[in-house]
Amino acid sequence: MPKKLIRRPIPDVEAEYREAEEKRCELASKLPEFYKMASEGRSVPRLVKKKVKADLKGYEQVEYEDVDPLNWVLGEVRYDGKFIEKISKEFDNFMMVDKPGTTTTSDGYKWLRAAHFEAAEGVVVVLFPYKGDFEKKEDTQLDRSVTVYTAGKVEDLTAQHVLLKLYALTFRELVNDPKFLSKK
Repeated sequence: MPKKLIRRPIPDVEAEYREAEEKRCELASKLPEFYKMASEGRSVPRLVKKKVKADLKGYEQVEYEDVDPLNWVLGEVRYDGKFIEKISKEFDNFMMVDKPGTTTTSDGYKWLRAAHFEAAEGVVVVLFPYKGDFEKKEDTQLDRSVTVYTAGKVEDLTAQHVLLKLYALTFRELVNDPKFLSKK
């Protein structure tokens, strides 16, 4: 567990979830049909990396379908540790982002970054993989799927809100990338 938690009021998760969904829909309307399909969670040929079960000391791994669109958009955008820190800091319940390569799961994988978000009585941690598959052998550069862990009492809606907002913020960056918009 991270050091002492700073108690701040938790935002209205459902309202932020709806707001992020509206933003996602607005951004999706600007993209070609293929990308709209992926942003709506519909099946497209090149969506996700395999999900891996691995322990993170002090946390419980949880699986959400909301991670699939986030995997897709991260596979399309150029990102690094600074990018992850930038979008994570846009959250009211942001706590910290670990230094690159300092978070290791039980399978020995060192993650690019781990973003920590405060929940009412716990913590949501989102692990971001490196982008090492530059030949896109599995149709994405991600080494593996983004993975979510929780500690304490965390409602599913809170963790899903974090994923959806990360997706919406990353999607916003993707839409603003002129190289992306020129793709066919």
